[in-house]
Amino acid sequence: MEDPVYTSLAPRSLVMTRDACFYCGADDPNWVQIERMFGLKMCDLHAGAALRDCRAYLHSKKMVRFADAYEHPILGHLLRMIKGTSFSVLRSSGEFQAGWTLNDDTFDMNTFVLYNTLDGDWSIPVRLVQGDQTITKYTPIFNLKMTNMFPADLIDEAVFCLVDGVYFKEYEELQALGGSAEAPKDPNIIEVMYDGQPTRIFIPDRDARTEARAEELPDNPS
Repeated sequence: MEDPVYTSLAPRSLVMTRDACFYCGADDPNWVQIERMFGLKMCDLHAGAALRDCRAYLHSKKMVRFADAYEHPILGHLLRMIKGTSFSVLRSSGEFQAGWTLNDDTFDMNTFVLYNTLDGDWSIPVRLVQGDQTITKYTPIFNLKMTNMFPADLIDEAVFCLVDGVYFKEYEELQALGGSAEAPKDPNIIEVMYDGQPTRIFIPDRDARTEARAEELPDNPS
């Protein structure tokens, strides 16, 4: 049976997935990752669709990758001013603590500019190094006004852009297509809990196992 061709797909875990384009089944695919080992596999023909679908997913989750944020003309301007600068952050205790920096480590794909539901605001990841200990947290972008280090109007503009949606164009395109289908799954891969963590394991095809066992049995001497 030939692989179906998908117009749009929802990103998924890439762990133990077939080495083929999720959209059409073509071999030797490239990957688009949102987080480490989470995204879509695509051929050259479907590269644009994969990028659109990942960006639409990020819009729905209110998250912006730093690579995209730095390319934005307003948000990127603010982030470049913040990057490499030490500033104060308002802690939950009410303390206004100095020495924090932007945590935009692109190697750690779990850092985003995002809408933090705990703070109820668009926030950036920050870190504080104290000896051999590193503390990380998210702080609302609006709180940067309290530092008096960055232009207040630029902070406002950056947040307004985030509210409007950095990926709104891709999200709109996806909605016009009727939303995302689920990416194809390998029926031989199942998810189980191991040591309290979801883990994927491969279960060989039952018919294949039966044939393999038959080949291992000795000839019937009777």
